[in-house]
Amino acid sequence: MWRRIILLGWLCWLVTISVEGAPLVVAQYPWQEQGGRVPTRVLDYLETRLDRALHVPLNGFLGRVSYLSDDDCERAWAETLAEAAPVQGHKARLKDLMKPLADKLGADLVVYPVVERYAEYQGMGWRFDRGPILHSWVTLRLVGYDRRRDEVFNKSVTRSYSDEYSSSGTAASLAQECLERVLTATALHARISDKGE
Repeated sequence: MWRRIILLGWLCWLVTISVEGAPLVVAQYPWQEQGGRVPTRVLDYLETRLDRALHVPLNGFLGRVSYLSDDDCERAWAETLAEAAPVQGHKARLKDLMKPLADKLGADLVVYPVVERYAEYQGMGWRFDRGPILHSWVTLRLVGYDRRRDEVFNKSVTRSYSDEYSSSGTAASLAQECLERVLTATALHARISDKGE
């Protein structure tokens, strides 16, 4: 009996969601590498995790979110950069480009992720009884625009490690930690899942 009631409630919820109106238009850019070469496996992880944060369950059926193509996003990015450079006379700040970019794309949410720093190297310690010393630095930035809240978000997280070698101190591990923190700081999943009203 309870199963039928729960199933009926779930179906009513699905019907309510499916008739809510126009879908949310999302422009998601791939990770931009600005500081250091990031291994492919790390970039794949970052991309997959960001995709999961922007995932809406049953979107194929409900059609709540519409994702813009990479070609449209890249074309709009090039046009926005070309228009911004002469106006400001110098290199435009990334966060200042997000609202014009969203307007050009007609997007409700723009997500532009950047790897600002990614470095890792090993050296020998000064003491003979210590192992190799691992030095790692990672900085990830998530910039974007949320039209429903009329808000530009720009959050950056940096992590570093400098001690005896540990798997938790590698740049790949620090990148995972940074990504989780930056996703929490920007509340990205809440931006795509709430109604914004």
